[in-house]
Amino acid sequence: QIFHSFQVAESLRKAFPDEDKYGWLHLTGLIHDLGKILTPAFGEPQWCNVGDTFPVGCMFERVGGIYQQECGLNNLIMSFGHDEYLYKVLTHEKNVTQITEKQLPIQSYYMIRFHSFFPWHKFGAYTIFENETDKENKEWVQMFASYDLYSKSHDIVNVEKVKPYYEELMRQYLPAKLYF
Repeated sequence: QIFHSFQVAESLRKAFPDEDKYGWLHLTGLIHDLGKILTPAFGEPQWCNVGDTFPVGCMFERVGGIYQQECGLNNLIMSFGHDEYLYKVLTHEKNVTQITEKQLPIQSYYMIRFHSFFPWHKFGAYTIFENETDKENKEWVQMFASYDLYSKSHDIVNVEKVKPYYEELMRQYLPAKLYF
């Protein structure tokens, strides 16, 4: 899993080489599947944690259930998996109140939380719940999902070579201590 994360990050870095402007994107590529790594720590099999995500509390693609039309995706309760887990960690009050040099932009949170929400970003389902912020960030999620899916290769990233760059990004964007 760690090699895939570095492949995604390095593919994004190659496509978006301006490190000052897109360092957050490179870091997002590296950490986006961090929740998968934690599955064994909880004694759960991998299938409990991976796969497409979807909102709970509503029938497929219908207004009703517990949500209002155009309520915004961030107001949906999503199925729990590696995406939702990392999103909840990063947005936990104890983590967001720590001061960091830079802040991850909203696009990063959308990519982390919704990159496995294929019914929405790939097939156009659940758009009845979108608000303007969701519409503005959908292209970022679509772009990111393509790198996540199609950056897998047999070429192994030299982790030791790129590690200092990503350690610096983590220092800039993430708290020194993350609360899980």
